[in-house]
Amino acid sequence: MRKKILINPYFQLRFIFIISFTAFAGIFILYLANYFFFDHLIQEGISMDLPTEHSYFYFIQEQKELLSKIFILTSLGVFLIIFFLGLYYSHRIAGPLHYMNKQMQEIAQGNEIKELSFRKKDYFKELAPSFNAVIEYLGNKKKN
Repeated sequence: MRKKILINPYFQLRFIFIISFTAFAGIFILYLANYFFFDHLIQEGISMDLPTEHSYFYFIQEQKELLSKIFILTSLGVFLIIFFLGLYYSHRIAGPLHYMNKQMQEIAQGNEIKELSFRKKDYFKELAPSFNAVIEYLGNKKKN
């Protein structure tokens, strides 16, 4: 059985975008703090009247470049992790709701009523017994 990656694309892509944007904002703030920190160190060197070719400035530049590379690699890693976790968790949220909606459409069309159950790691598992109880109640009411 082939799994559908995006059950509810509108919800899932928005969910992933929101958590990615939040992570990006945090990483961007840290990067700005890093930039201002190194800029402050450069200004300190200038205020001490160090010549621009002094080893202090080369050291600061090397450290700034190294930290920038670390930020870029970390950012890529974080975004990949966030994307896949966002996809996984949004799937566990959208899946049960999609399946429940599909069951309700089947009932509305007069098709056979099946007991609703969700996957082990799905969210909203408490909806399945409630849904099944309502279907059983309506079935008993229809018989009377």
